[in-house]
Amino acid sequence: MTARPTPLATVVVALLAVAGACVARLLLNPLVGERVPFITFSLAMFLVAWWGGWRPTLLATVLSALALSYFILEPLESFHIEQREYKVGLALYIVVSLAMGWVCEKWHIARSALEQERATAIEERERLRVTLASIGDGVIVTNGE
Repeated sequence: MTARPTPLATVVVALLAVAGACVARLLLNPLVGERVPFITFSLAMFLVAWWGGWRPTLLATVLSALALSYFILEPLESFHIEQREYKVGLALYIVVSLAMGWVCEKWHIARSALEQERATAIEERERLRVTLASIGDGVIVTNGE
């Protein structure tokens, strides 16, 4: 069965993802300017959601919303966002990120259930193989007058 991330791993991955997305976005700033402020963060949220599901994505979304509002959207070293388009964009980003986390959580749950069913089917198949292989033993003993 697939192991779920530990709380420490969740925090570390969320911090690294947000820090990496923030650094990448700041490095891309001379090339893209203010046109696509969420691009590196969206990729980071997808990777975090795929890796760990709901909890890491929730933490990374909160951290990335703070990083976006402080460093990227209106880099005035303040969490206050003036422009309406940035407020709407940030709200949509949060909704999409959390939806990705929820979908990936459901995927992890379905995958774990599938692995459990597969293990059960393998055990049942082995039990049936042993039963069928030993049926002849019972017949021989019964007919051995």
